[in-house]
Amino acid sequence: MVNYWDFLKWLGTDASTSVITLLDDPADLVRLSAVSWSLRRFVIVNKFCKSLCSRFCPDTLNFPLVTEVSNTSKIAEVGSSSALEWESLEREHRAYALLCHLIVSLEGKRDCIHRAVCASSTDNYPDESIENTLESSDLVDQRPSYWSSGGQYDPGVSESLTYRLTANLCVVREIKIQPFKAFFQPDHPIYSAKFVQFRMDHSRSRQGTDDYEEQQLASDDYHKWTYVSPEFPMEQENVLQSFKLPHPVICVGGMLQIELMGRVQKQAVDGLYYIWFAPLVLNVEDRRRCLLSMAEESEPTQEADSAGQLLSQARQLVPAALDKARAATGFPGRWKSIISKLERVSPCLSDLSSHPCFAKNELCKELLQSVTKTVAEAIGLAGRCCSAEPLCSGKLRMQSDLDALSGELDLLLNDCELLVKTGVLGDAAMSPTVTKSPTQDGVRELLARLQIGHAEAKHRAVDGLLEAMREDEKSVLAALGRSNICALIRLLSANSMKTRETAATVICLLAESWSCEKLLVSEGVLPPLIRLAESGSLVCREKAVVSLQRLSMAADTARSIVGHGGVPVLIEICQIGDSICQAAAAGTLRNLSAVPDVRQTLAEEGIIRVMIDLLNCGMVLGSKEYATECLQNLTAINDDLRRSVVSEGGPLSLLAYMDGPLPQEPAVCALRNLIGSVAVDDLMSLGVLPRLVHVFKDGSLGARQAAAGIICRISSSSETKKAIGELGCVPLLARMLDAKANTAREVAAQAIAGLMSHPQNKRELKKEEKSVANLVRLLDPSPQNTAKKYAVACLLSLSSSKRCKKQMISYGAVGFLKKLCESDMAGAKKLLERLEKRKLRGLFIRK
Repeated sequence: MVNYWDFLKWLGTDASTSVITLLDDPADLVRLSAVSWSLRRFVIVNKFCKSLCSRFCPDTLNFPLVTEVSNTSKIAEVGSSSALEWESLEREHRAYALLCHLIVSLEGKRDCIHRAVCASSTDNYPDESIENTLESSDLVDQRPSYWSSGGQYDPGVSESLTYRLTANLCVVREIKIQPFKAFFQPDHPIYSAKFVQFRMDHSRSRQGTDDYEEQQLASDDYHKWTYVSPEFPMEQENVLQSFKLPHPVICVGGMLQIELMGRVQKQAVDGLYYIWFAPLVLNVEDRRRCLLSMAEESEPTQEADSAGQLLSQARQLVPAALDKARAATGFPGRWKSIISKLERVSPCLSDLSSHPCFAKNELCKELLQSVTKTVAEAIGLAGRCCSAEPLCSGKLRMQSDLDALSGELDLLLNDCELLVKTGVLGDAAMSPTVTKSPTQDGVRELLARLQIGHAEAKHRAVDGLLEAMREDEKSVLAALGRSNICALIRLLSANSMKTRETAATVICLLAESWSCEKLLVSEGVLPPLIRLAESGSLVCREKAVVSLQRLSMAADTARSIVGHGGVPVLIEICQIGDSICQAAAAGTLRNLSAVPDVRQTLAEEGIIRVMIDLLNCGMVLGSKEYATECLQNLTAINDDLRRSVVSEGGPLSLLAYMDGPLPQEPAVCALRNLIGSVAVDDLMSLGVLPRLVHVFKDGSLGARQAAAGIICRISSSSETKKAIGELGCVPLLARMLDAKANTAREVAAQAIAGLMSHPQNKRELKKEEKSVANLVRLLDPSPQNTAKKYAVACLLSLSSSKRCKKQMISYGAVGFLKKLCESDMAGAKKLLERLEKRKLRGLFIRK
């Protein structure tokens, strides 16, 4: 027997419902219902096709019954009897699957207007009849084509246009209307209505009604208008104006009525107001033309909805959403929260619309579009919860939808407040006399868009900001504020990987600019950067670690990185990261190690072993340099850390690194720090002296100075001094006596003084031509000269040589020594006596 799993039993009802409701194509639901009998029953009983259809068109939730037309027409109410229940469910499944397919199918997109039925009034029939609104041009046969209403003294009188659609079932999303411009009148007036409203549904007349009867039946008494749109404000412009409905509307019966409310233009000839079109009086008439099209999918137009239209539409939807939400059953806690947020929408819209530049900024339109869409979603969800039928998408799905709606409302309310507070709305109204860079204006808008709108809009904004920084970084830095930084930091946690990468790149550029690092840290950039460094994409990780390296140069920031758990992440990157990330992570750890109070924490996380490994096997030279600097910092003052470095094999790794062509100061300094924690004999066996000779010959001054310090610390025994002299260190040290840095001269003199007890080293120093002269200069008694005591010791060891004493006297050592004797410098008096004795003896010989 073949084993198989039942998908529904294995996954469970709620989980299966959540999975199936993710499908967005009715064809997928039909295919799923054909897999097995259990799946077919599950899909049909839970009405997934109806649920999917309601997502695209909420009006389908109001259908009381389903009719299937065939040779034997049969109408059955769903659930009317137990015997017909399954048959009714199957019928409903088929009907909604077909309807949903027609809604989402691109093949159904077309103009839905079939013919004009009637107008409430016509000034000059048939030349100015409603039939002209269906023409595609302003001119037909070289004559203006338009519809003209009758004139009125009262501008509040409304007009209406009624049309028959192409089918008894149409899905309407958008209606486009273009006013006609009376180009044959002075000043070319445009007669526009103030507002427009749309009514749709079926008439009560039967099929086969003739045109005259249908015109008589076009009134409200003979029509059942099951959908009435909000009132949309109309612009007094000769352009194709688009009016998008809050949600797709199913028009059953194929009747559309356009209600035109309010008149804005008076004809100069007769002083009457006209809506849409002006009447013909003695062949001099005001007229306007109406082009109307309806489509199942809206198409892009050159003129977008105005801010006023969108505001009116949103204000109309909010009361309806509140009524629906208050009538919703189930999930009372979630609906209570949603209602409280919906109640805040209208005040926010009032604050937004009261701004003097409300209609002059594209951000307002985008926000109002989002508000309209979200409030329409609230109406749809409330309608589903008001239905007497059980939830077709499952409780878990409904809970998820309500939570998403609540979050979207929070976002919109926050966006509205931010839009008013950012000051971007005022940019459009700035006086042209104000001198301001266009680039800076664009940057301010980009910065505002980082805080306002949906995720895709923010992604486009951060992309634009990155491009602006690459072109003109100064303009971006000048416009940055605390709220902008905070918005950028929030994008580091965005759902889109691309957005996170771009935001991390911008943050990295800001950190490298050295102008706002304190602001970045104060707004909380460190935790998201550490998260990206730990688990972000390659780009995110690279930019995050580079940013941390720049920011960690401040001691307080370094402590914060340690406190937020950044050390383990950085250590891991040093072990497994690519070359760029590895170098940046090592540089960050170097900066952290410069703070004394966090060094013990770093050691506990295993930094010593990682730095030594990096010193041995680092991908790039920069990583090794940072590793040596880190070891130098760790071993500066802590004996325990020094012993840890020695136990991990640090001296051998440092000596190996010093074999490079240009020995660097940090490695030599780190080795110098370890001298007290490792036996001199062990260092000698590791070959420390040849490396020191290499440093003296090819290293920087700082490296040579550190090497001289090592000589001072290891030259305690006669054997060591002899070995140092045999390798030629004494002449190399003698050449450092004329260095510009006082500290370098001091440590060189100290090292030489320690080596003078061995006779061979004295002879090597005598051979150096400038050694005596340089040592005499170091006798300068000024307080800045800290090398004088070591110079006295060196010269005292050379004073047994007649030639050296003669050189000392000739270079003025006697004068320096007399002043040093006054300050009781050790050895100065003894050296002075020897030189003066030599001077007196020379006088007697000359006599």
